[in-house]
Amino acid sequence: DGAVCYAAQAVAFSRLIGEEEAFESSLSLGWMYLLSNQSGPAADIMGQLLHSLHGTDSVTQGGAVHNLLAIALKGAGQVQKAAENYLRALHKAKETGNKRNQAIALANLGQLSQSRGASQLSELYLLQAAQLYAELQGSEELELESVHVLLWLAQAMVSRQRMEDGKLCYELALVFALKWHNVRSEYSFAGRDGAVLASVQHPVRSLVQPFELSLSLPSAMQVSFTSPRLSA
Repeated sequence: DGAVCYAAQAVAFSRLIGEEEAFESSLSLGWMYLLSNQSGPAADIMGQLLHSLHGTDSVTQGGAVHNLLAIALKGAGQVQKAAENYLRALHKAKETGNKRNQAIALANLGQLSQSRGASQLSELYLLQAAQLYAELQGSEELELESVHVLLWLAQAMVSRQRMEDGKLCYELALVFALKWHNVRSEYSFAGRDGAVLASVQHPVRSLVQPFELSLSLPSAMQVSFTSPRLSA
């Protein structure tokens, strides 16, 4: 893959410049591996980055790495370890008081739980994430992130036969998608099964593209929230 090749070259070059640049480049390379569905190399890189942060006070960076490591582990089928790393990311976000990163970690825990059939636990995590996003609303990026959380929450509710609550979550998600003219998200509400909002009579098979949220980092170290094409 061309992007992975260029990212690897960037890592080699950045090591000549400084530790911070090398960290940023390595994080980007790991993200590129995730986008390419290469969970193994991504997990290896995140493990190396965690080791490099050992003994430092880089709490936010550590949380972001734990989150990306969890995504890689989930892609490799290591669900328990993925959950542990999401929880570590959540703990670090709470430690810094970063509500957005708390919401992201909770949302990813909810999506992971839902993927394993634990709908009640999924709903608990996603409700907490949705509440945090409600406090943070105001920017397009935050509200479009909340769209994904609301869609996941709706799926968890529908799978528990809570049709009216699920329908409400779909409607709220649609409001935010329409507000920012997010055509892709708007299309997701209809899906392949017709107008879900008109009649929620069965568990939704697949309303959204596979998506994971990545914790935000300060300034140039912020990781893109573009959804990697990972297995759900």
